[in-house]
Amino acid sequence: MKSVKIKIGLSKQQISKLKAGHKKGKDVSLRLSHTQLKQDSNEVELTHEQYKKVVSALKSKNHRGVSLTFSHKQVGGFLGTLAGIVAPMLVNGIVNATQGKNFFTGNGLVQPGGGMVPLGSKRSKKKKCR
Repeated sequence: MKSVKIKIGLSKQQISKLKAGHKKGKDVSLRLSHTQLKQDSNEVELTHEQYKKVVSALKSKNHRGVSLTFSHKQVGGFLGTLAGIVAPMLVNGIVNATQGKNFFTGNGLVQPGGGMVPLGSKRSKKKKCR
């Protein structure tokens, strides 16, 4: 059976859900809004039946979305593409954390004296509570 590659928009949570499903060897169901179906940020591989559902939703006059279930084998096919999207976000988060900023936003929300400190620094050698 042939598959069809299309581009749609996936949220960070949906990408995480796909990764977790692939890692656990389980199928993953995602609800995609009509707006997500029109976006072209992520390439996914669909079965012919899934593709027909997406086309039908895109043609709907009331702008309906669609619910798709991806098998863990199906997710493995496009997981590499998704990793390329998530990797820069992860790198930015790590840089933020090492600079004492919030991992997700980069805002300086960490209290003075909190956050990550380099090993061997004066701050890491504080006396332990007894």
